[in-house]
Amino acid sequence: MRRFRGSDPLAVLKAHPLLMDEAWYLQHNPDVAEAQLPAAVHFHESGWKEGRNPGPLFNTQWYLDTYEDIRAAGTNPLIHYIRTGWKEGRSPFSGFDGKAYLERHPEALDAAETAIEQHARLKAVDAVGRQEIAESGLFHEGWYRACHADLVAVSDLLGHFLDYGQREGRKPNPYFDPFYYSERYADVVNSDLPALLHYLRHGWREGRDPSAEFSLARYAALTGWTPEAGEPLAVFLKEGLPGLSVKPVDLGHPAHRIHLGSPQSATFLPGEMLRYPVDYPPAAPPPPGSFVPNRLVLHWVVPDFYPGGGGHMTIFRMVRALSLKGHRQTVWLHGARVHETGAEAFDDIVKHYRTLNAEVRWIDEPDFATVAGDAVIATDWGSVFPARAMRNVKRCFYFVQDYEPFFRPRGTESLLAESTYGLDVDCLCASPWLAQTMETQFGRWARFFHLAADRDIYAPAPTAGADPAAGTAPDGAAHSLPRIAFYARGHTARRAVELGHLALEVLASRGHCFLVDFFGTDRPVETAPFAFVDHGLMSGADLADLYREATIGVVFSATNYSLVPQEMMACGLPVVELDVESTRAIYPDGVVSRALPDPAAIADEMEALITDAERRVRQRAAALAWVGQFSWDGAAAIIETSIVDRLQELGHSPRPPAAPRVSPKISVVIPTLNGGPLLMDLLERVKSQKLADPFEILVVDSGSTDGTADRIAADPKILFHRIDAKDFGHGRTRNLGIELTSGDYVAFLTQDAMPVGERWLADYVLMLDHFPKAGGAFGPHWAWPSASAFVKRDISGHFRQFRNHPLAVSRELDPARYDAGDTIWRQMLHYYSDNNSCLRRSVWKDTPYRDVAYGEDQLFAEDIVAAGYQKVFVPSAIVYHSHDYDEAETFARAKTEGAFFSEHFGYVLIEDEAALARAIAAINASDTAWGLSHGVAETEIDRQRALNTARLNGLWAGQRAGMARRGSGRADAGETS
Repeated sequence: MRRFRGSDPLAVLKAHPLLMDEAWYLQHNPDVAEAQLPAAVHFHESGWKEGRNPGPLFNTQWYLDTYEDIRAAGTNPLIHYIRTGWKEGRSPFSGFDGKAYLERHPEALDAAETAIEQHARLKAVDAVGRQEIAESGLFHEGWYRACHADLVAVSDLLGHFLDYGQREGRKPNPYFDPFYYSERYADVVNSDLPALLHYLRHGWREGRDPSAEFSLARYAALTGWTPEAGEPLAVFLKEGLPGLSVKPVDLGHPAHRIHLGSPQSATFLPGEMLRYPVDYPPAAPPPPGSFVPNRLVLHWVVPDFYPGGGGHMTIFRMVRALSLKGHRQTVWLHGARVHETGAEAFDDIVKHYRTLNAEVRWIDEPDFATVAGDAVIATDWGSVFPARAMRNVKRCFYFVQDYEPFFRPRGTESLLAESTYGLDVDCLCASPWLAQTMETQFGRWARFFHLAADRDIYAPAPTAGADPAAGTAPDGAAHSLPRIAFYARGHTARRAVELGHLALEVLASRGHCFLVDFFGTDRPVETAPFAFVDHGLMSGADLADLYREATIGVVFSATNYSLVPQEMMACGLPVVELDVESTRAIYPDGVVSRALPDPAAIADEMEALITDAERRVRQRAAALAWVGQFSWDGAAAIIETSIVDRLQELGHSPRPPAAPRVSPKISVVIPTLNGGPLLMDLLERVKSQKLADPFEILVVDSGSTDGTADRIAADPKILFHRIDAKDFGHGRTRNLGIELTSGDYVAFLTQDAMPVGERWLADYVLMLDHFPKAGGAFGPHWAWPSASAFVKRDISGHFRQFRNHPLAVSRELDPARYDAGDTIWRQMLHYYSDNNSCLRRSVWKDTPYRDVAYGEDQLFAEDIVAAGYQKVFVPSAIVYHSHDYDEAETFARAKTEGAFFSEHFGYVLIEDEAALARAIAAINASDTAWGLSHGVAETEIDRQRALNTARLNGLWAGQRAGMARRGSGRADAGETS
């Protein structure tokens, strides 16, 4: 038969009716039939783009997904298959191997029909096969007609099935599915027998199931059938199951089935947490063992997460605090998968929650149930079941942060959540109310800890005069408009946000004028009968500023109390809370204003607070005293003690504690020269760092004359070393500092870089412990509060970019870009700042700093990456560091940088003077627009334009000098003047 191979695509489709099966297409696409559209026309113009199949022999979406070049070309996949695809060995659907067919039938390439069409015709049933099927009892004519209304006028139903029906996926009886059979058993597709005939001649003898509903193994189990009894499906169609009155075929209800069950995949709710009670049966408790109280081996089972979860923040704060105490921990993720790997999840924990040292894995890893440990800590109702399945862990604990049965309507999930409180677990509860509930209602062993505000972020305004709760603005003037900070997380039902909305409406109806600061949700507030600002989701620092500026805070929890009110109180903000059992159990009288869950009652409490300054002052003082009792370190100590006590109660023996380390874990080296008062403050900050292991501080001074050297030398907590000014070199002096210290790690600060928090040093230790292949680490800078808006923007933006990459980077992260010398990639890999850094001593021994007068830090990073080590970004190891350069200083600094980068890296930052002029014009236009849109004063914008000009001119001058040095073979960018 001749096939038309012209350029008209419709002609091509119509020339291949087995592939472009118009009757099949209209039957399976009733919208097309209803619109009376020609099948081939619709498929070619829009059907394939919508993923519709032209017939049973071609799967459009599969073809596009499998052959990305066809998807990219945007061509009709069936046209491609007909014209060239099949000759290239491409397959029309997953169950047919086009390449294998051509290898078996090389003569097929000379035919006009495609491989699948030839194969389909080869599978035509001859007279012998037809008779075999007719006598088998597997073609149920009455059922076939009842199922297909379009066959009313067809007299030869078996003939229809053999010629058309089986290709269209029609079944000969309710329990034989040609598509199921062909897709499950791939060799059937590539054989020369149609599915039903293959089953009759071979399949049932080989134990192949005719459909998902009819399992031969299950039929044998239910009836005692054996292969010696002959083909079983025909018997089942005629007789059904022994002793069962329900017939296998009901012509009045063609969809009726008796499903025998499937031993291969007979599971409900696959992949869902509701299956956990079945999938994770509890393990028997291990026999009594021993443990080291100050070196516990802990496992946490935690739901996978997105950034911003309050419950996860508490979990990871606790993991961090226990990391700092020296305990070895693993976080096992479960539930809906957000992260592909544990490494990705670890990065997100550090980027969005807290820095810690813990391995992160998945509960579906093969060794989950067999790993050993002292305790496993479940963190939600679902995690209790896999946690209790761990066979070699001494005890299962339950980190209870709220009463989870209240989270869902009364049904399966709520009942399962409640059932976990009755299981043999010990409860570590985030409030006295939860502990009491676990003990009295469920008979559990329980201990409690208090949530704690992060006092590095949440603290009162620095002066009393700036205290909004006192009723005055920072300048002492009376507030003209009270501000109400309102936690608006409406998608969490237990926050009872709707009650608050109604109460605010009532308050406004009483004639009060106020402004509401909505926060905590990405769902916008559209309108309200009062002034408001919709802040959406906010950072901790921004929230602290809001709390310090507001008059009162309103935050509700209908279950266990949340951390938000404590953070408000820590900033000196009086809080209105619901008057419910859980809040009465946690807050002493006078710490919060409690309101019954009624809009008018809530409005009463808000009204009383915003109109009574003295009441606010009293409540503020009581709240500050109450929240001041709690810390995350204290909470971690309770968790640690509770686990140790419980293990001993259960008969596990404590071994002698691990001896504390004597030698320094980490050394801090600070080169100095006339550092002044800032240096002395910086040293106090470093001395106050909290770290479980010893650390040492070394100051290397190169000739200070401002009195700081003598003061530092007299401090017994600081190692001090003097050098002559002529001997100073950025690389050389840092090498000397490392030689004079002994820590496993060596952190560097400059004398004008102030650590922001008291765990700056600990965060470096945690991250270098976690990444044993890391040669060095660096942390971000914050501009000093007095810095210009442009400096704050630029520094923030510079360090923000490192959050877009993995925390640990190396040449192996993208070998192709590294080997190609990709400039942007290379700059990211070698960025490193000794204003705020930390290296591994063992790596430094092989890769010391180069003896250069500038840029020793970036060259060090370049060298360790080239040597195969990782470089790590530590987002939480933050220092205040920025400069307020004038034009001359900016030019000089930029000239030095331009010379360094061109000399040592060969970078061409500016092509020529015309490019320089364009760059100056572009950046000044951009900064002018940015400044105006951000309310920056015109004088500051003018100054920024002048600094931009100086900086780019400096880079240009330095680049030319650096290229000259590079050409001459000199390697000291520091000689640039």
